[in-house]
Amino acid sequence: MPLRLVRAGAVLALLGWLGCAGANSPTADDAHLVVQLPLELASGQPTDVARLRGRPALLFMLATYDTASQLALVPLSELQAKRPELQLLGIALQPDAEKFLPLYADALDVPFPLAFDPSGNLLRGTTSLGEIPAVPCYLLLDAEGIVQARYVGVMELDALDDFVKPVLR
Repeated sequence: MPLRLVRAGAVLALLGWLGCAGANSPTADDAHLVVQLPLELASGQPTDVARLRGRPALLFMLATYDTASQLALVPLSELQAKRPELQLLGIALQPDAEKFLPLYADALDVPFPLAFDPSGNLLRGTTSLGEIPAVPCYLLLDAEGIVQARYVGVMELDALDDFVKPVLR
């Protein structure tokens, strides 16, 4: 098969994957679930999603090697400037994230904290968040730390702004 057909097929597959992405409502397990998830920041400092309680937060699940995750950084940065009352936290969902996350944060000048799950439980789908089906994935938490919405795929600024409005006052 000619290389250009392989490339065209890969592009169509990617577009199809992105087109299939969309909003997902919280699962039954999400209802009234206060998220607690021990993480490690790219800097090496321990943290926990529970520390975000008190203000609404957007968790951005990413993979450092994923082009769609990289594309999503622009509207997320714009959202952070537009909605300072919203906390953002990027969480790398990949093996060996501790090796790649500091380089990723530095190379792409990511303006919000980045973390990973050193236990690997998030990657295995065995945390209170359950399985994360794909990246990029957005999880919207209210001020109490309860998941209010999920979205898989890339969103532009207007869609992101609409996505987070339900938890903003």
